[in-house]
Amino acid sequence: MLTTIFTTVLTLSIMSIVVVAFIVLAKLLLRERLSPRWGYLLWMLLLVRLLIPWSPESEWSVFNLIPPQETALSAATDGIGAAPDFAAGWHWQEDANTEAIARSSASGASDASDASDASATAAASNAPASTHPYRSAGEGDFAFSWWNGLALLWMAGFLAAVAYRLLIQRKFTLLLKKEATLCRDESRMQLLQHCRVKLGIDHDVHMLETDLVASPSLYGLRKQTLLLPRALNNGLDPVDWKYIFLHELSHIKRKDLAVNRVLDFLLLLHWFNPVLWFAERSIREDQELACDSLALTRIAPEEKRAYATTLIKMLQFWRGHSSTLSPGNMIGMFGNKHYKGYLRRRISMITLRKNPYQWSVVGVLTVVLVAFLALTGAKAAAPLTTDEQAVMDTLHTYYNATVNYADYEAALAVSKDLRYNREDQERITKALFTSPNLTRSSDTLTGYTIKRIEKVNDTNYNAYVAVELLHLGHVPAYERPVIKEDGKWIIVLEDITYITEEHLKDYYNNVMSPEHELLAANNEVSVYRNNTPNSISADEILK
Repeated sequence: MLTTIFTTVLTLSIMSIVVVAFIVLAKLLLRERLSPRWGYLLWMLLLVRLLIPWSPESEWSVFNLIPPQETALSAATDGIGAAPDFAAGWHWQEDANTEAIARSSASGASDASDASDASATAAASNAPASTHPYRSAGEGDFAFSWWNGLALLWMAGFLAAVAYRLLIQRKFTLLLKKEATLCRDESRMQLLQHCRVKLGIDHDVHMLETDLVASPSLYGLRKQTLLLPRALNNGLDPVDWKYIFLHELSHIKRKDLAVNRVLDFLLLLHWFNPVLWFAERSIREDQELACDSLALTRIAPEEKRAYATTLIKMLQFWRGHSSTLSPGNMIGMFGNKHYKGYLRRRISMITLRKNPYQWSVVGVLTVVLVAFLALTGAKAAAPLTTDEQAVMDTLHTYYNATVNYADYEAALAVSKDLRYNREDQERITKALFTSPNLTRSSDTLTGYTIKRIEKVNDTNYNAYVAVELLHLGHVPAYERPVIKEDGKWIIVLEDITYITEEHLKDYYNNVMSPEHELLAANNEVSVYRNNTPNSISADEILK
């Protein structure tokens, strides 16, 4: 259960990086053409991506560019109870969904990447059907794996972050109850109510004076309270207070406190993702810009410079003071983390933009386009045809039987060796699977991945299968013919040789001939097919 939750969180976290990239790219390309309101609304797509673990399929989705078999978490998030551990000796029975993935890459997937996909090789299952698909025979109910370990590490980090946040929150609340006092300035309270009505806020907002904050800040979700630094009492005139109130109340009008609470939770959930911490800073900055732009709609155009002057006054005040604590559900005039670098951007928006909060065709189109590209999922592969399903079943039957020399009869039933007659093939296969000497001298198959299948004609398919061998390791996918004979699909066995890099030179010098065809290669292993008619009898092999 925990591993399933972790893999879901990890998948969403990885997908969120794509959303962040699109948002940043859109903001860089559009710059001033994107109003603050829409610049902030773009970030809401990121929250949607992190909150909803489901995506509608779309041909527009950027995730269509990722080859299905290379999607790192596609198998881990199929609703199975634990994420796969691909270590030797663990077995994973590929299901129909994986088969569809294998087929969907037939139109252009390249074997060039096979050298790096050993981590995605699925081991075939020879365990009873009742056992867990990721558990090797004989394991206990809870088999520890790297995925289990990562899931525990993630949960420990999440709980530690939550505990720290709650501790800070509790400490700040206790200090606030002990130290804060109600604002007694009647004119300031009336001005706050006037600004509240001007923004259309229909509930009361309490106002407290405290030394715990360095700038006017909103605090609380259910009972929203405006916290004012006591040191500001004698430093501002009524006009400054009006602009401050309009800005802070704009956060309430725009529901920013609730958004920030959700954002804080998501950050704790994805504490391991630095991209999201970068995005959080940008969200806070754009949130302040959006509030400035809303506040500007409630004052006369000629007051813009005065509003900007108030901002500068507040920055000067903030530089000389510091807050004691900064709980997550508090919004200050300079953002929750007090970033100063964007002040010039805010002043530029305030003084130069004519209607910074207006609806924008550019903004709408940008949000829609980014949503279509980054919030949708890759289009699912078409369902397998009857013949394709039969070919996949044949491949699975053969390789499942061959893993760890599990079942020679099952392997024989779906294979045909072109080098020998049927009787000799049966003798050799039985000896190979049951003789300790032959088994030890041959490299043991421990896993396989069906990359794709390609139709040649109605009775012939080519299957590209990567295998995992006990000693050689990962062997890149190479072509294996599957033919239909007497109404039954069978895999054709040929004279295939795996040559390691260290023995490749000797192979070239002593064995290589024009009949030897290179089928596939990676940095470790080359796969050759010998097209020479077989001259070694079954009796010689069995000796």
